[in-house]
Amino acid sequence: MVDYLREVAPDRAYSIHDAYVSETGMGPVGMFLADEAERSGADIRVFGAGESIEV
Repeated sequence: MVDYLREVAPDRAYSIHDAYVSETGMGPVGMFLADEAERSGADIRVFGAGESIEV
């Protein structure tokens, strides 16, 4: 995801492969991804367990 944010710099990014990260660990991971997204100008959405979005 970080490489994607840095290289592609999308308008919006969705973090969808975080099943290996516990809910406790998602706080720091989400903050890290948010920082990377801000650097590239992307709007990132990090989903909690069971959340979804229609695109």
